Amino acid sequence: MPDIMTENMLKIAVDVGSSENRTLDCTDFGQKNKLVNSNDYIRVSEETNYQREIKYEKLPFSEKLHLKITKLHEDGKECTNEVANRIINELKQQSFLIGAATKFDRSGKSEKMLSQQFKHQQFPYYLNVIAGITMVMNERGVTTAQIKLKTLFPPNELTPNNAPETEEIAKGVLCGTYKVKNLLTGQTFEFSIVDEDYEVLEEMKMALARLLSTEAIKLDDDDDVDAEQMEEIINENTLLFIDIGNSTTNVSIFEDGKYQPKSNETFTQLNGNVLLQYVGNSIKQAFTTLPEINTKDAIKALETGKMKIGRGKKDVTEAVQQAITKFSSELYNKIRTDYFTNKGIASYNIAYLLVSGGGSVAPENVDNTARELHRLFQNEETFDEEGIGLLIVDIDKGNEENPEESVRDLNVNGAGDFFDLEYIEEAELEPQG
Repeated sequence: MPDIMTENMLKIAVDVGSSENRTLDCTDFGQKNKLVNSNDYIRVSEETNYQREIKYEKLPFSEKLHLKITKLHEDGKECTNEVANRIINELKQQSFLIGAATKFDRSGKSEKMLSQQFKHQQFPYYLNVIAGITMVMNERGVTTAQIKLKTLFPPNELTPNNAPETEEIAKGVLCGTYKVKNLLTGQTFEFSIVDEDYEVLEEMKMALARLLSTEAIKLDDDDDVDAEQMEEIINENTLLFIDIGNSTTNVSIFEDGKYQPKSNETFTQLNGNVLLQYVGNSIKQAFTTLPEINTKDAIKALETGKMKIGRGKKDVTEAVQQAITKFSSELYNKIRTDYFTNKGIASYNIAYLLVSGGGSVAPENVDNTARELHRLFQNEETFDEEGIGLLIVDIDKGNEENPEESVRDLNVNGAGDFFDLEYIEEAELEPQG
């Protein structure tokens, strides 16, 4: 594979989800720049002159991607994985509409894209990784780069049985040299990823590592537990860790601080989007004159307990609490009846519960999913009077511009921390002058 002639080495972490992906530019030590683009709408598109037709010139770059992606070269060795090659063939020589570039004007009419049915379910993952890299390059004003890449996968794709194949497919698809043209702007970007510069990571491990490194976990019933004591709690007990994302809820067990890959489970039917649906339905029941509640308003209600109606704001905390309680009850039953049984987990060994992700957000004075789930576990007769401890994600609102957003960024920020650790290790290995 010919090297791209550039001095630009970019370090990028991508947490890819079904509804959006979060890309973190980690190139500069100790600094992270996050870019988000929606994965709600992706479709293969003909090469039309959208630059002329687009009516949304003020949209940021991440919201008007129409990419023609060409994989120029492999990373020096032929990919033999059949699934990877099917994805590569689908990726080659095509253009795509991605993210919020979902409305464009044709003959005075506005068209909303429909989601694309791809031949392989993982295809959007890789497409959005490429889109994320392109976004970072655009932000930095570079058109050629060598990429050091870390991608985060959900735990069900990195079990002991399928982790080797998942990594083989990911490297087979992504490693190589790319030419990407944004047909909306005419900009062209070239970048390459080599095998040794690409790492596949498990998102739950990254989230817990981030929480510990930033001292953002607290024991719910004891504010005096310091960081050292918290590490002892994690390293000497069994932890049930639940991450409620937009499209999946991931569940994993950590025993004595060690991640247990065999415990991985992913629920696709009970996720953050379902919770938002419940929030919308609950608000609609409380205020019967309102039409259907859209996702954007449901998110705001979940975060603030308020809903903007006309020039005023309605207090919807009671409706939000009802939705969270309903969702938590269903998730608890799923964990008790399916997860513990299918994985052969002795639930009585669990000492602590930790819940993160966007689905753990709640307004002030409303019990979030973590507290609701904890209450349900505490009611079990299996546990003694001490019961299960609740670990809470404690984001300092005074230091965070958007604390709700920070809960959703734990996975990718954890991967970003690994880049900083690698930088420190490399610096320590350099000969002293």
